Amino acid sequence: MSIEHFAYTQEHQITSRLGEALQDRFQRLSIFDAWDVSIITQEAPDKGPGTMESATGIDLYVGVSRDGSGEEFDKGFFVQSKKKELARSAQKQEDLVRQCVKMLKLSRHSYVWVYGPDGVGVVRARDVVDQIGRTVEQLPQRNIDELMREVLDCHEGDRRRGISDGPDRRQRLVAQMREWQTEVGIHVEIKRRPRRVAIARPSKPRKL
Repeated sequence: MSIEHFAYTQEHQITSRLGEALQDRFQRLSIFDAWDVSIITQEAPDKGPGTMESATGIDLYVGVSRDGSGEEFDKGFFVQSKKKELARSAQKQEDLVRQCVKMLKLSRHSYVWVYGPDGVGVVRARDVVDQIGRTVEQLPQRNIDELMREVLDCHEGDRRRGISDGPDRRQRLVAQMREWQTEVGIHVEIKRRPRRVAIARPSKPRKL
C-alpha cells in the first residue's frame, strides 16, 4: 500500500484514508466460500487535552469480524500513527513511548503505523516500550497485509475489543470507545503512608 501521494498530507489524514481503504477492501469479503469478513474502523478525536487520543494513545481502532464454518470471531486492535523521520528527536520518541504505554493498558494488540514513501510499516507497541533506546524507525516492521493476515488467521487481534457485526455497529463502537477512554484516562492510585515513628528526644538536665 503506497502512500507516495500523501507526502504533504498530515498523519491523521493518512490514517483516515487508510481506515477507509481497509473497510472498502475487506467489506463483506468472502474467503474460500467459507468465511465472510467485514471491517470497521474509527478514528479517535485528537484535538485538545481531554480527547480520546490524549487519554488512550489511540489514533485508530480497527475491528474485524469473521462469520461462517463455526469459526466466528469479533476482534479489534489499536493503532497510533507516525510519519517516518530520518532523525526522530528524543522528545518525539518519548511522546510515542507514552502513547504506546496507554494503548497497551487497553490491549497488547496495539501497533504503531509508520508512514513512509515506500508504504506503511507496522511496529508492535510493545517493542516501542521495551526497546526505548531505539526509535520506531529502527524497530522490526511488517506491512499492513501481513498484520491483517495474522488477524484473520487468529494469531493476532483482541477478542475482548471486538465489535460484533449487525445493526447500529457504528453507534455501539463509538459508545465502546468512550468506555475505553474512561478505562485508561482515569487512573487512581492509593498508597499507604509509611508510619511515622516518634523519636524520644533526651531531656535537658535540670539546673540545681
